[in-house]
Amino acid sequence: MTILIPYLIKLSISLAVVYLFYQLFLRRLTFYNWNRWYLLIYSLLSFFIPFINSKKSTPPWLLISVGLSVGGMIAQILADRIPHKIEKLIFCDTRFKIGNAQTWNERINAVKEKGIAAISDGVMQRWFSERFRKENEIKILGYKNMLERIPPLGYIRICEAIRDADLTEIARQIKIPSLCIVGSEDKSTLPDEVKNLADIIEGSKYEIIEGSGHIPCVDNPKVLSKLIIDFIK
Repeated sequence: MTILIPYLIKLSISLAVVYLFYQLFLRRLTFYNWNRWYLLIYSLLSFFIPFINSKKSTPPWLLISVGLSVGGMIAQILADRIPHKIEKLIFCDTRFKIGNAQTWNERINAVKEKGIAAISDGVMQRWFSERFRKENEIKILGYKNMLERIPPLGYIRICEAIRDADLTEIARQIKIPSLCIVGSEDKSTLPDEVKNLADIIEGSKYEIIEGSGHIPCVDNPKVLSKLIIDFIK
């Protein structure tokens, strides 16, 4: 019913315009066949005119990108490639350059030689704070299992991509409102490193989640959610 009423109003206006034009300009003419064709064709068109939208087309939505770790690096690339489609950016525990070549090569070689299980304990220590690991041993086993089930070749390719990526210049050019978040216990992207990212993005905000590690959506989801919601309001 809410859709039908605007349609009927537009239809009535269209028919009124057609009839008014006929009365003012065509009724007294002797070209009767042409008059009849005008009334027939434009009366039928009046039923379709309400569906025409004369407004300029605009994007149906704008993206709010939230990226964590390597996902944050991807968000930086999105900001470079499609800035017109992004309203705001949230970078969690990430940076324009993560780690160094030596660290990534050591990890890659370990996975090639012994598999992901050889590095999974160390990754858990970098992902989660010591307190969280002690209080959530079952969860840690679950995330460790998840990591070890990743196909080794896929994990190696991700490590290579992060090793080779330097998004410093891309980050400098970001003009989209941004929020940079880091856990105080993050061992993968240290708070000072994430602060570096915030410093080179013009006008960005910087927040530390006390007690969190590299994945605050796991160890402190309520605080992280509040920071994001407050930022995008």
